[in-house]
Amino acid sequence: MTRALSRIAAAGTATAALLIATATPALADSDITLANHRGYMTYIDSVDVFKICDENPDGHGVHGLVHEWGAGTRLHIDDGGDAGCDKAGYNIGSASYRMAFWWDGGESVLYSKNFSE
Repeated sequence: MTRALSRIAAAGTATAALLIATATPALADSDITLANHRGYMTYIDSVDVFKICDENPDGHGVHGLVHEWGAGTRLHIDDGGDAGCDKAGYNIGSASYRMAFWWDGGESVLYSKNFSE
């Protein structure tokens, strides 16, 4: 009986360790990118930074918003007219957030899925 209980405990421990090992990488991989042929906006979860890049020097820039449901816009970031990309930090909490990204030249707004910490 003791031997059977030891086997069950060992199997339970191994199963728990396997579930933790396989779940951890999926949780860490939560960066989000919205992109079109004009540029992109990325949320880098590990450092709570938003990066936006205008990739088409056509006289128009790109804009992005971080919107918190029920509270409104928390961050506006844009890029265009200068070299390189722009970045801004915003501490994402447990509320539900969504990114919006668009090009000033008149294309549709792109929206991310909802996300939180």
